[in-house]
Amino acid sequence: MKKCLNSVEGLIGIYFTGSIVLGDYHEGKSDIDCTVILQSPIDIKKISKRFDCQYITYENIGKGNEVMWYTLKKYGVTVTGTPIDELNIPTTIYDVKSYVKTNVNTYWKNWFDSLRKPSIKRLKGLTDWSIEWCVCGITRMYYTLMEDDIASKRKVAEYGLTCLPESYRKILREALRIRVGGRKKQYRSRFVRRKDMIDYMEFMIGLINRLPCGIQ
Repeated sequence: MKKCLNSVEGLIGIYFTGSIVLGDYHEGKSDIDCTVILQSPIDIKKISKRFDCQYITYENIGKGNEVMWYTLKKYGVTVTGTPIDELNIPTTIYDVKSYVKTNVNTYWKNWFDSLRKPSIKRLKGLTDWSIEWCVCGITRMYYTLMEDDIASKRKVAEYGLTCLPESYRKILREALRIRVGGRKKQYRSRFVRRKDMIDYMEFMIGLINRLPCGIQ
């Protein structure tokens, strides 16, 4: 694979991002997030039909997807090509924090609203996947504002257990259990669990919106 990629004309580099570089990769659950930077667009079929990642041209470095760019800049791993520090990625933690405010009031607010009314997402709210995704996802937003950094799902769930109100610790422990596995279930009822997740999301959206750029 590496030989195939190195032969692609205009290849600047291949980089790992996401959970695998944040120390929270789980076999069979986590994706292997990869970014390929190219001088110009190419036919990705020439690389490999099985190589699943995002392809970005050099001129678009730092544009959009602030979380990915910041993760690449600070934690990314160079598989081959130009070292990360030579890419001059302009994204700062302040760009990420600005994105967080928008993301909470669009993506996560939409999730929250959908969970409270008859919808596909409300049904999904009964699944383990949704508990992990929503609880850890909204907590990651809070962590970034408070700590000026990006962290894995596992780390932010553990973080929440240390600093958020006791009344939300149970749903955080459940999300952490789902994420890492091998722990006792916190709930007998999936419906009660979903309600606690909805309550937690409502609390976190309100809390995040009261934070002035992450300063307590």
